[in-house]
Amino acid sequence: MSYSSGPSEAAHSKARRTPPTDDLNDRPRANRAFARRVLWLALLGYWAAMFIGTHLPVSSLPESIPITTHDRWLHFLAFAGLAMLLAFVMRSHSNGLRMRHAALVILICMIYASVDEWTQGAIQGREPSLSDLISDFWGAMTGIGLVWLGQWAITIWTAAPRRSLRQDS
Repeated sequence: MSYSSGPSEAAHSKARRTPPTDDLNDRPRANRAFARRVLWLALLGYWAAMFIGTHLPVSSLPESIPITTHDRWLHFLAFAGLAMLLAFVMRSHSNGLRMRHAALVILICMIYASVDEWTQGAIQGREPSLSDLISDFWGAMTGIGLVWLGQWAITIWTAAPRRSLRQDS
């Protein structure tokens, strides 16, 4: 015995369907896929710009860029940005940033920082530096910390009960 109510109800229910959603924030999957693509493109573009910028000879850079032997802040900020983008990409593929994701982000950043510092030895006017590597590490740690802080703040904000401004007696 069939419990189908006929073709007319099936046609109506098909028109009322909502797009399929995934667990993270109940956004439609198509929007999540688009956001992932944008994050991946931002990460790849940022990383390519970082690689090109760190492998140009110092003599070819504009005077406005303060490249000296004490450019630790540039390293710190560059790797904070890289770690944040990597964390956002990993977070977009799971339900939040986990400790294993953070450890993987730090590992990826430090491997890249090591390779970057090592290859700078072959470029005129640049030299590998342990202090730059340390700045890269602290920048990556700060980037991860900022993402975790943001994730925590969003979790607290969305979980907090909303109180009205009026006091009802």
